[in-house]
Amino acid sequence: MKKMFLVGLMFFSILFITGCQSTPKSMGLNAVGSLEQLKSIVKSAGNQWYYGPVAGVDMENGAEGDVRSEAKTSKTNVQVEGIDEGDIVKVDQNRIYQIFGNRLVVTSIDGAMTTLLNETLEDEKDRYTYFSELYITEDYLVVLGYSYQYFAFDIEGDLIATDAIGLWGYYGTSATAVWVYDIDTLAKVKTFNVPGYLNTTRLIDDQLYLISTSYINMYNEEIDPRPVYEIDGQKLVPEYDEIYYHGDLQAQVFNNITTIELSGNLDLTYDIFLGNFSWGTIYVSHQSIYFASYEYSYDEETGYQETGKLIAFDFVNEGVVFGGFITYKGYVINQFAIDEYDGYVRMVTTEGWGDTVKNRLYVFEKTEVEGTRTLTQVSLLDEGIGKPRERVFSVRFYETEATVVTFEQVDPFYMIDLSNPLEPTIAAALEIPGFSLYQHRWNDDTVLGIGYETSENRTIGIKLSLYDVTNPETLAELGTPLVLMNSENSWQYGEALYNHKAILFDIENNYFGFSVYKSYFTEYKYYNLNEYMIFKVDLAAEQSITVDKVITHKDYYTAIENDYWYYTPYSIERAVYVGDFLYVISSGAITKHDIQNDFNQVDVIQF
Repeated sequence: MKKMFLVGLMFFSILFITGCQSTPKSMGLNAVGSLEQLKSIVKSAGNQWYYGPVAGVDMENGAEGDVRSEAKTSKTNVQVEGIDEGDIVKVDQNRIYQIFGNRLVVTSIDGAMTTLLNETLEDEKDRYTYFSELYITEDYLVVLGYSYQYFAFDIEGDLIATDAIGLWGYYGTSATAVWVYDIDTLAKVKTFNVPGYLNTTRLIDDQLYLISTSYINMYNEEIDPRPVYEIDGQKLVPEYDEIYYHGDLQAQVFNNITTIELSGNLDLTYDIFLGNFSWGTIYVSHQSIYFASYEYSYDEETGYQETGKLIAFDFVNEGVVFGGFITYKGYVINQFAIDEYDGYVRMVTTEGWGDTVKNRLYVFEKTEVEGTRTLTQVSLLDEGIGKPRERVFSVRFYETEATVVTFEQVDPFYMIDLSNPLEPTIAAALEIPGFSLYQHRWNDDTVLGIGYETSENRTIGIKLSLYDVTNPETLAELGTPLVLMNSENSWQYGEALYNHKAILFDIENNYFGFSVYKSYFTEYKYYNLNEYMIFKVDLAAEQSITVDKVITHKDYYTAIENDYWYYTPYSIERAVYVGDFLYVISSGAITKHDIQNDFNQVDVIQF
């Protein structure tokens, strides 16, 4: 008998754009249609989640200088070219936009740096919102955050006044706040509240996609269970026939895909489907959105099992349609382990621990059978990726190639040939110490690896390596890797190890950079320091990666009186470039550096 004891990463599902409901039905989806049907579907799913009561549904301008001539401007490091991802810093030709701890700062960099906006964002009195990412378009600045609202209830479960919190208990509802500002005047022009916890976002052209998960209230029958949208404070409730489900997928929560049009009128449309709870791995291509689920189970005969579903939703002229799903074995480590190229979907999974580890590469094809879209497996590579006990640590797809890093004690770096999607093969493998957590194509023939150096199965420093992937027969490290060694009783860490958006690349000028946190002990004091490190790349040199510049903001930090044991200067989070200048950004200052003159500092602005 199989016992399910932990539901892991979500498999999402969505419906088609409002007003085009016949299309998703013909693609294998069904409309919920009514409250009674919703209750029946949720009950039949064996829902074990607790859904508490939810609230009932009642139907400064910045001066700008002259626009500079067009100059090369950095962009957020993203997975797919042309698909933007939200981050805490954005930049255009004339301004830097940053969100740190609910403080929205806009700085003019047209000439001398000046502050155009420095504002702490606060939501409604009874709503707590924590802003965490930005987007910019030609017309708008968009600020997104997690919003939480508290409600109280008595022992019978009835709602009571919020000032009575503590009598019996309280709970909250989560939402995603989207505040839209005019890019020129910096005046707020629109607010949206999207139901549920935000999983991820993407911006394609002027279409902002938000993917969120919201609970289904089955606790109090007097309260409407549907997800609620707000546009400038006005509530919008979907009809039941605008909520869809798939008969082969669980129905535990509402999975919402919200599309906000950021050109012309600020329009909002929503796609809602009943699906499984959690935070699945999400990959977005120019053709589709993919959700990789994860389910952990135990079978008395076969032991522990890691399985999931890959669900596709395709972009069409009218909006989004269901694109099919397929099951797979194992776990998808992050969005870089999924890719779409030339009509095929490629995915790497890792399963098990210790002696049970199994790594696989799947290739799927989209098909349509009798009006129902589905994913079909066309090939599987399940031998040779990793030695015994080695799990997948990083993946990067590039056209007809994939590079995979596995690790247990050494770092096998694999080149996989996908030129024939029906027969993928391991083209080459290289064994070296350490492992890469992120891979980046420096050019067609070179891969950059960012990870850790190891010794005796423990990390001893941050490692930066370059790999020559010109030919599988000559696969090798380029020169000597750079290792930022830990000092005695210390550690080093960088956000770049788990967040690709924290890395700045200027390949044309042969450098990249990211922030590094360091700790070390002296005889009297424990130090926790932060430095922004710029690394120079010379593919022809024996030491192919070197530290070119180290920048700190410690001079702009005012130490707390009697702060004897800890010294914590402003943490540098990002750097961007415009033309010949690099701007290094922390919560307390922006420093400006001349790229062509050894990155020497030429200006600073403090907040």
